[in-house]
Amino acid sequence: MKIEKAEKINFKDNQPFRITIKKITRYPIHWHEGVIEIILPISGSVEVTASFERFTINEGSFHFINNKTIHSIRSSSNALVALLHINLTLFEKDFDYLKYMFFRTNPYIDDRQPDICSDDSSIRDDSSIRYKKHFINLLIVILLKQLSCDLPEEELQSLGNKLVYTMVVEFNWLRFIESNDSIINSEHFDRYHRIVKFIDEHYMEKITLNDIVSSEFITKTYFSYYWKKFSSYSFTERVNYERVVKSEFLLMTDASITKISEQCGFSDVKYYYKYFKRWFGCMPLEHRHRCLQYSKLGTDIEDVDLIACEKKLEEYANKYFSIECNPNGKMSDSTYIENFIKMRMLSNPSYFNTSAEKSIILNLFKPDNFLSKKSSMDIYNWHNIDLSVNAAIDVGVPLCIVFSMEHIDHYFVNGDVGQFLDSCISRYGLQLVKKWHFIISSESIQALNKASSVEKSILSKIKYAKIIYSFEF
Repeated sequence: MKIEKAEKINFKDNQPFRITIKKITRYPIHWHEGVIEIILPISGSVEVTASFERFTINEGSFHFINNKTIHSIRSSSNALVALLHINLTLFEKDFDYLKYMFFRTNPYIDDRQPDICSDDSSIRDDSSIRYKKHFINLLIVILLKQLSCDLPEEELQSLGNKLVYTMVVEFNWLRFIESNDSIINSEHFDRYHRIVKFIDEHYMEKITLNDIVSSEFITKTYFSYYWKKFSSYSFTERVNYERVVKSEFLLMTDASITKISEQCGFSDVKYYYKYFKRWFGCMPLEHRHRCLQYSKLGTDIEDVDLIACEKKLEEYANKYFSIECNPNGKMSDSTYIENFIKMRMLSNPSYFNTSAEKSIILNLFKPDNFLSKKSSMDIYNWHNIDLSVNAAIDVGVPLCIVFSMEHIDHYFVNGDVGQFLDSCISRYGLQLVKKWHFIISSESIQALNKASSVEKSILSKIKYAKIIYSFEF
């Protein structure tokens, strides 16, 4: 008996991603290695079972299937679905531990039971909804560009860079445990993913806390403090979670429960039963039976040519594309990935002296970040602005935000300054934003006339803001 299979995605000439369109009634149990799958229903909805969770993904939403996650897809409406597969190997040089990151569009449900939960029931705050809109826009851009069959290799790579960059910055599941008073910096992110990598490679063995603290060169006391920032579960529980998830692969074979328990590193089968039920909500044999019954139903999917569903894709784009979240702009797509990498280098002692005080100056409100002009009003690319600020925050050094009077119109002064600061305070917390510096730069007397209004807007949001005036001679 073998129920699931590893579905190999063939990336042509090391392409960064691959898109297929399918009509799905029942997609068999399978998994991918070195690949993240994004499920995007174009019409209808699908029910996705991924490991111990089940989600209903509706049209207008999307869902990540993470690397080496057993999953199946079904639909009662013969849904038309775009499946986008990302070639993780191509991006590992820029994003350490990418294969060990876990991406989500919503937080875990509290009781960890595999009940049906709608993807639309995820976090409802404005910022989370906006980030999802940003990502939907990016997926739409990629789909429509794919209709032009022969995209240049550079453009494909650029789109892939922006896709992965956005995922890392906005949808790494650790973002859901951040609070206004506790922003997770890149050093802590990397340490967490190194630990996950270690567990992934050694789950079949006995893993102790000493193994981790010695490899990370930290004390047990510090590790205890550190781990509590990331999980309400103990380190031992996290190791056993990994063992349970890995055991699902063996459950799809004829191996006995005792053998599976041993191969996955459990010291006693009773602990395997305990942790499996905790996460999957049933006993291992019951889960095997469910998967076998689903497998017996057979496959019911139909490949659809991308060009053949061009009209459907355009209808989807017209319905769900948000102009205020347009991911395109005058700035090159590759600029963001390059800036992200450069900013991360600041926290790397191999490149910079860690004892020096550092700041990052972001000049965001300039023509490169204009989407268009509407009734003489500049419309800013808030998607790119969000990504840039978030990447800078991730580095963990103070920020300086530049407002260049030459590039700012009166609409921005009257509304967008406040909108930008409200968004930052909502996401990162007032205590963090109060540490920023704001640089008001001007090259002419005429431009300087707007400066006092910008200053008032800043002070209305941050009472004792640090404001610096910059003049060029």
